[in-house]
Amino acid sequence: MAIHMNKGCQQNSSCTIELGKVNLEWNEALKSRKQSQLNKFQEKYGLPISFWTTEKENKTMVTFDSRCSKHRVKDKEIYEATMFIKSSNELLKNKKILPNLAIRERDGQSYFIPRKSLPVLLKDNALVFNQDHEGAFYTLHVFSNKSHSKNNNEKKKNHYLATFKTPTATDIREAQCPKELREKFISKLSNPRLYQSTFCKDIWNQNTKSYERFIFGWSCL
Repeated sequence: MAIHMNKGCQQNSSCTIELGKVNLEWNEALKSRKQSQLNKFQEKYGLPISFWTTEKENKTMVTFDSRCSKHRVKDKEIYEATMFIKSSNELLKNKKILPNLAIRERDGQSYFIPRKSLPVLLKDNALVFNQDHEGAFYTLHVFSNKSHSKNNNEKKKNHYLATFKTPTATDIREAQCPKELREKFISKLSNPRLYQSTFCKDIWNQNTKSYERFIFGWSCL
């Protein structure tokens, strides 16, 4: 197996020496299984969130060729990417970034979630994901993009939070997507080639003890 020239960088990625060093620190934080060390890392760098981008290279993110054939159109390529961030607002600063979107039907709140992941539940207005990084497991909480308003000390809040606490398993239910919800989702997309289709799931809200419907995008297998 080929090894990346920059230590800490994944094979076949565009990744700087600096990002390789951050990746190594991330690996150590996960392997420690200590919440204090994980918190220290989050405070310093944020968390690795995956998305897509139309940039092949960018010193602030790790990029890969997309596995989706529709993303590999010459001169219109879309790439897979990961960046260490604290707020979803950081994804909006670069117009070439294409976040992975989820929308809640009840109030239209949007979430920028990791690629190829579905939440296991909703808790405290955050979608909760089980994540695996090179065999190290952690729980990722993704808050809605409007969760932290200026009146709620936005600068002191993060849209992403990682813990080692394993969430209680809940069923994810199949659901139909209303036409209005599909239209709302599509209207939020800046690149029509990002997804091939959309689908809906009913996610358990741990606070209200009821299910809530969300819509997601499907890019490819």
